[in-house]
Amino acid sequence: MSSKCVELKEHMILGVTKMSRLSDIKKVNYWGKNLEDIRLVREMKNVETISLSVNFITKLKDFSYCPHLKELYLRKNNIKDLAQISYLTNLSNLRVLWLSGNPCSDVKDYRLKVIAILPQLEKLDEGDVTDAERQQAKARYANWCGRTGETPQTPAQHKFDFPTETDNSTPTQNKPRKQWGAQAAPKSIPNHNQPILHHQTPQETRPSHQPSPMRTPIVSQGDNVLHAVLMLCETLTPAQLNMVEQKIQALRH
Repeated sequence: MSSKCVELKEHMILGVTKMSRLSDIKKVNYWGKNLEDIRLVREMKNVETISLSVNFITKLKDFSYCPHLKELYLRKNNIKDLAQISYLTNLSNLRVLWLSGNPCSDVKDYRLKVIAILPQLEKLDEGDVTDAERQQAKARYANWCGRTGETPQTPAQHKFDFPTETDNSTPTQNKPRKQWGAQAAPKSIPNHNQPILHHQTPQETRPSHQPSPMRTPIVSQGDNVLHAVLMLCETLTPAQLNMVEQKIQALRH
């Protein structure tokens, strides 16, 4: 953190909101304060509106801990990587998002890419989100999962340091977008050289008939890899599991 930037502190927020506890805060307006470290936002579990425009914020991960967030105003900060919006995919109540004035807003087709990942938005920056834009975003960027290509860095995962960004592409046609991360696990596992993570628990992959007590089952190296992969699945977020499922669907074709 540079010397001119500051960390958001509890006394700052409680002072401007006139609240006694962070969990009671519904609205935060703290713009133009040279803020960069905003980890304190994670403790505002019930906040609905956050305005932190004209600061030095670079990441969006902290906002993913605010499940009731409806409006987020981050105009003129320093968010460079458009893939950071993948941290907002689980905020089902989010309807208004302002990112204009950030470097990420200069990315080609920025608006369509944001709408493709956050189709529930009703307003993005100055303009309302239309149904036509949602359809166009889905058609053009249904498989765009936050890997912008413009910047090499991708945000770290919440629970597991995965090598790629979370996948927020469009799910199968029979599923509405709001059900991402809640899709049923595929019934079979394709046979490929590389191990594939699968949205299944170890119990779901066990055979229906147990081997005879007199026989010792042969465990192949592939079985060991599969078991390790399935154990890792338990550490993934819904968005990450959705990425795995999309990868499997792509390999099948």
